[in-house]
Amino acid sequence: MCEKAPSQEDVMKFASKLGSDLDSMTKNFESRVPEPLPGYQNSERLSYANVVKNQVINMDTELEQNFLARAREEYIKAKKQLPGEIVDQFSDQIRRMFLHPQQGPFYVSRLIYTEKGFSLLKMLLSYIETLRENLTRIPRDIESAREQAIERLGDAKSAFVSKDKKKNIYIEAKINEYWLEADVERTEQMIEFYEDL
Repeated sequence: MCEKAPSQEDVMKFASKLGSDLDSMTKNFESRVPEPLPGYQNSERLSYANVVKNQVINMDTELEQNFLARAREEYIKAKKQLPGEIVDQFSDQIRRMFLHPQQGPFYVSRLIYTEKGFSLLKMLLSYIETLRENLTRIPRDIESAREQAIERLGDAKSAFVSKDKKKNIYIEAKINEYWLEADVERTEQMIEFYEDL
């Protein structure tokens, strides 16, 4: 049996096969989240008069209840369901590598963890660190998105022509703000997911 140690590329390929790499996990978490306010451009309920002029509909409440709450639920579901799927795939892949004549038990053990070089455990810890760094950056992005939405509301209120277009631009700005809020939720759930894994 070969005593070859796994390279960074080997570890990355293995994480990708498992679907435990950062990009795959983000896609998995996001895939279950519904679109915020589908069809708002032509919605009678979300008309210029209701959203901007009379402000009968509060966009913060609307997006919090119809989008962010559902996104939060989906992220929690993903955090609970995905580890089981990954553990099954992990067991299968490890068994194959363990029995492989050019890899074997030493290679598998080093793939999972080694003091020197690259390992799956070190990669997962780096994902957690990256997510924590992202979590510190997102509040600034939310604040700037919130300020932009307030500006867009001001533009929509002062519009004489193309009021619906300005209303839609305002709603898009609010949706962007709430996608960032959802990013906070997703990132927190992903950190817990990787810590539990």
